[in-house]
Amino acid sequence: MMPDSDRIHFVGSIPGKDVTEVFKTCCASVGDYLARIPDGETGYRSKYISHLADTVFSRHPDIVTITRPPPVDPDDPEEWRQPGEDWAPRATDGSDLWKFGLREGVKSLHIDTLGYGDAAIESYKVFCNLREQGIIPAGVRFQVSLPAVVDGMSLYVHRFADMRYFIPAYENAMAADIRRMLEVIPAQDLAIQWDNVSSVLEHEAKATGHRLPVKIPLLAKLLMGSPGKRFRQVLKTFAANIPPEVEFGIHFCYGDIGHKHIFEPRDLTVCVHLANEAVKHAGRPVDWVHVPVPRDRKDDAFFQPLQNLSDATRLYLGLVHLTDGVEGTKTRIDIAKKYKTEFGISTECGFGRRSPETIPQLLEVHKQAAELL
Repeated sequence: MMPDSDRIHFVGSIPGKDVTEVFKTCCASVGDYLARIPDGETGYRSKYISHLADTVFSRHPDIVTITRPPPVDPDDPEEWRQPGEDWAPRATDGSDLWKFGLREGVKSLHIDTLGYGDAAIESYKVFCNLREQGIIPAGVRFQVSLPAVVDGMSLYVHRFADMRYFIPAYENAMAADIRRMLEVIPAQDLAIQWDNVSSVLEHEAKATGHRLPVKIPLLAKLLMGSPGKRFRQVLKTFAANIPPEVEFGIHFCYGDIGHKHIFEPRDLTVCVHLANEAVKHAGRPVDWVHVPVPRDRKDDAFFQPLQNLSDATRLYLGLVHLTDGVEGTKTRIDIAKKYKTEFGISTECGFGRRSPETIPQLLEVHKQAAELL
């Protein structure tokens, strides 16, 4: 049986007006069931990687903006963005994304920071204050969720050939951000989650024939190697930045555009395979993995691959869905337990784009379902 303090996991984004509200709301509802808590990725980080286009790439002297999202039109009834949010793509299909290229004559690229280090430090100050007040339970770690290298830029780089400059620049900037966090945040207080979409989609597409949202040129495939080789390489590069005293987990993601996956998993075979690969090749312990469970998957075939998951990592199943509440969640839990007796629960992905009014009810579903584990 999972310990009480490790039954609920939050992927990352949580709607709230600020970090303080996120911490207070979550801890008041389910604080006794948490081993770690994120800051909700509020403000400019609320739309996952969109902020990188505005705060990093568009302002870099060696990077040229080729296209960008349209201005906010308050008179358009379909405009959902708020004034000042023209940095965020409006279309849910990604058709109006930012696109960038290298400035002519540039032969190397250096990025100082992606902004994650300073954001984590500011949130950690709030975390410590609330922990001292007893609002955040003692022993709960501060969680930072960070996007994998290809996820953080592949949709934005106009020419695939430029990826050979963007990838090392991104990886070096991410390493610098993690070092910056560790200058302030004690390792024993920190948990870092690696959010991985591209490897999951690529492996699923190879297994099922789904079309990837970004076409990878044949030459790039030849140069970069197999999907498995690429996954192991980016994993090891990222994990090498994280000291053993820091908890390290992985969120395997199928995307979350308009509350829909880019394409649905056939079953949990790909996630289990990648989790086992991570345990073998990360170069350090993988403390947990999180995998999504679509609402309509209440069949044995979906969960059966869990029997092959390594016992060297903790599992969180993203099977909590507000739309069918505790009963639907219980059904998925009962089926999953046939193949993996111990696991925690979560939503499929972060819920930062969800309406804030729904969060109390969603947290209550988490709480009641956690009591069933």
